[in-house]
Amino acid sequence: MRPSAAGLVNGPWSEATDTTSALPVNGSSPCSSFLMAPATNVQIAAQHLKFQLNLYALKESRQIKSFTFTSTVANLLHEKWFGPYYTEPVIAGLDLKILKPFISSLDLIGCLMVTDDFVVSGTR
Repeated sequence: MRPSAAGLVNGPWSEATDTTSALPVNGSSPCSSFLMAPATNVQIAAQHLKFQLNLYALKESRQIKSFTFTSTVANLLHEKWFGPYYTEPVIAGLDLKILKPFISSLDLIGCLMVTDDFVVSGTR
C-alpha cells in the first residue's frame, strides 16, 4: 500500500481520500463516467458534463446512450485543446437493446479509444 492511500503525507502535500471521481450519467441510465484527475479538474469537468447532459435531456427527451455520451465528453475535452482539463475519462455503459457492455477511454485532448476488453487510465 502506498503511503498516500493510507492517508499519510505525500511529499509536501497530503491527499484527500474522501473525494469521488465517478459521475453517474442519469439516475436510470446504465452509463457512468470515471474521471481520473486532480479534484479541481474533476469538479469543473463534471459540472460542464452535467450541463451538457441536461441540455441533451431537454432537447432530445430521452436518455443519452453510452457512445453519444462518449462523443460529448470528447467534444468537451477537445474544446480545451490548449488549456486542457488534466483528466482521462473512462466511460462504461450497457446497450439495453442487445445487452452488450460498452467501455471506452479518452486522453487529455479527447482522442477516443473504444474497446471490448479493458482500458487503463491514470498515472500511478
